[in-house]
Amino acid sequence: MRKNEEYYRKLIATVPGAVYEFCIDAAGNRSLPFISEGITDLIGLSPAECMADVEVIFQQIPATALPAMEESIRHSLQNLSFWLHDFPIRSTTSEDKWLRGRSMPQRKENGSTCWHGVLVDITPQEQSKIAVRNSEERLQLAMETAHMGAWDWNIVTNAVSYSHTLGPLFGLSSGAQHATVEEFIQAVHPEDRDRVTHAISLSLKADVGFYEEYRTVWPDETVHWLGDRGKIYRDQTGKPVRMIGVVIDVSERRQTEHHMMKLATHDMLTGLPNRYLLQDRITQALAHDRRSQEQAAVLFIDLDHFKAINDALGHNAGDLLLKEVAARLSATIRSEDTAARHGGDEFIVLLPNITGSQDAAAVAQKILDELIRPFRIYEEELHIGGSIGIALFPDDGDDVETLLKNSDDAMYHAKKNGRNGYQFFVHP
Repeated sequence: MRKNEEYYRKLIATVPGAVYEFCIDAAGNRSLPFISEGITDLIGLSPAECMADVEVIFQQIPATALPAMEESIRHSLQNLSFWLHDFPIRSTTSEDKWLRGRSMPQRKENGSTCWHGVLVDITPQEQSKIAVRNSEERLQLAMETAHMGAWDWNIVTNAVSYSHTLGPLFGLSSGAQHATVEEFIQAVHPEDRDRVTHAISLSLKADVGFYEEYRTVWPDETVHWLGDRGKIYRDQTGKPVRMIGVVIDVSERRQTEHHMMKLATHDMLTGLPNRYLLQDRITQALAHDRRSQEQAAVLFIDLDHFKAINDALGHNAGDLLLKEVAARLSATIRSEDTAARHGGDEFIVLLPNITGSQDAAAVAQKILDELIRPFRIYEEELHIGGSIGIALFPDDGDDVETLLKNSDDAMYHAKKNGRNGYQFFVHP
């Protein structure tokens, strides 16, 4: 018996952690008949201290963790089920650790229940779990801050799993976190869907990277811009089986780019295209009309009596008048026409795809009729008019510079002829 006892003590000493016997009698009293030397390495208490009063072990467990510990013991006691529980504990050296207890209960003849098992140190594993959780939380926070979401598409089953931050970007529920590709495509703006599906198809066939910027339409009908980047994974035969990626809300950048583009291409006062955008529009119109053998017209408009009003009422009144003029011009012309501010009180109207000079003359007369109507600024009724010069493509020029020069020339002839009229360019 002594040899056997010595053998088992040596055997127990080789077991990582602490081997123990923990009992609860019929009255609910707890005791620790045996615990191995390993307990000292775990929590800094000697086996004798623990066996003298098992509660010294429970006193090392944080109060917040005790209810879960007690519940797990009670459940194992009532059901005689295997006990497995992870719990934090503080050693006598003030070192925080995590232990895992595992044991099988056994009911004894005297009515007590005893668990024979082992306590092991799982601090490294728990620290790794905490590090992973912290990393995931930081990633989630970063994704939320950046308005970003991640997705994982199983191409074989067509199922898409996604982060809770992705759903809201598509106007989808953030709770489900599972959908099909079709559900995401349905959330894409109708004008962008074909482009997105084509890009996905190209990535699957040609093994190229996927990146698209497109609009999504939310249930409240608001439109948002997303940047979507994905990567294909293939099996050993080269068949695509998985695609993972990230989506980021680029609406703010798009709005900034749009605003910057508008500042560069539009007049800040009136909102009309400026001379740079106008030149581009004329160039495109001439290229189209040259191919289709159609005509175009450039109308150069100068306001009559504007300087007198500006001097008498001030620049603020003059600015309001220019904005009203811009609004009337925009309302007078077709959607395919362009009204632009050339500078000062000068405006240009581009008329592409016209059948002849009579079309240009009709628009010029409509503009003059609008300009002759009174303007009401600061409760003042103001009367102005306009002088319009007209240059036709291709008769009066076949490039932007020539058409603008000749329409300007014709405008001065209109002014000389008594103002509030239009004049076609006359070749010398």
